[in-house]
Amino acid sequence: MDKPDGEPQATGTPGATGTPTPGPASLDKPGVPPGPADAGRTVPGPARPVWPGPVSRPFAPLRPTNTLAVTALVIALVSLATCPLIGGVAVYLGNRARAEIRSSGEQGDGLALAGVIVGWCAIALSAVLLLFMVAYFGFLAIMFGAMFATGV
Repeated sequence: MDKPDGEPQATGTPGATGTPTPGPASLDKPGVPPGPADAGRTVPGPARPVWPGPVSRPFAPLRPTNTLAVTALVIALVSLATCPLIGGVAVYLGNRARAEIRSSGEQGDGLALAGVIVGWCAIALSAVLLLFMVAYFGFLAIMFGAMFATGV
């Protein structure tokens, strides 16, 4: 079969020795640069891989975060900075939040657990501070008692 410009169409394996490769007529002729008629034509060769576009998958809706879990962590952190005794409130709220999370399937178990742990740390800090204060004021009482007993 002839090409539109009157040249016979090449047959055989493209790129094989001795057989011309099929392509635009002006590219088959040696020494003839491609002209404006060849604009938009491509030289045949290995096919470029076509990559599929992004696959759209429906995302599962996010589960809400338990409010008590967030509150427990905030109160636990505030208790470390201000009054360690309110760490007990954080422990209570954290345990209650973990029970709600198990029953409702909400997110925030890690927040609730962090609130419980930091709350217990705040309680331990308050216990250490209380022991320190008892020892300090006990030492002062012994010193003042000894001073008054000796008459110094």
